[in-house]
Amino acid sequence: VVSKPSFINLDGTQHIDFQMGCWEVCWVRDKPAGTLVCAFHTDQDYNRNDAVLPCGDLWLSFPVWTTDGLRLGQSEKVKVMEKIKLNLEKRDLELAKFDMTDNPIKKALFLRNAFSYAEKCSDLHHPTLDTIPDENQILKLQDNLLLATNGMIWKKNGDGHLLLGSALITNSNQLMP
Repeated sequence: VVSKPSFINLDGTQHIDFQMGCWEVCWVRDKPAGTLVCAFHTDQDYNRNDAVLPCGDLWLSFPVWTTDGLRLGQSEKVKVMEKIKLNLEKRDLELAKFDMTDNPIKKALFLRNAFSYAEKCSDLHHPTLDTIPDENQILKLQDNLLLATNGMIWKKNGDGHLLLGSALITNSNQLMP
């Protein structure tokens, strides 16, 4: 951590007192990406409007990539997003046809087709697409190791995990000398 995390509320800038920080990189063999996991402890809750960063142990996770892995992920993401865009265009065309006809049977067919294209979009989109960063959302850590600047903050909740929100690395020029 280069500096204490902070947020701004009506009282001005509030600094978060993280303690007992540690980190590790988790990477499954032959996968294009891994995860940088940072763990911290806070002794108090931090509040901003309705958002609460609870006291206790907290984890931040950020995807890490090899250069080739990121290229592969980005190319696959582009392919999927193009298919989604095409299906959305087809859906919109069917909805326009729906609006232009007064025939109830044709309306039903056009609406069914529109729902079919919308369902194809849902089937194509997978949450992992959102973890593949664009070029402006990565930092170079080493020659072949890239860090995504968008991550998650979470805590353990019994046997599971509770997502608290998103984490963003800023002031990236301070990360590397």
